[in-house]
Amino acid sequence: MQFLIDESLSPQLATLLKRLGYDALSAREAGLKGCFDIKIIEWAQKNNSTINNRRP
Repeated sequence: MQFLIDESLSPQLATLLKRLGYDALSAREAGLKGCFDIKIIEWAQKNNSTINNRRP
């Protein structure tokens, strides 16, 4: 399982998680910068990723 760090959080969080040994990717690294939520959700489903964001 990969962590997808949404744009509402710093891409540095993905970097930190990688350093700690986790599989993580920022939205920017995934080519999802500025995309609508539905595209991010579809990408996460296709790539077996968990979306992490700041929204409640």
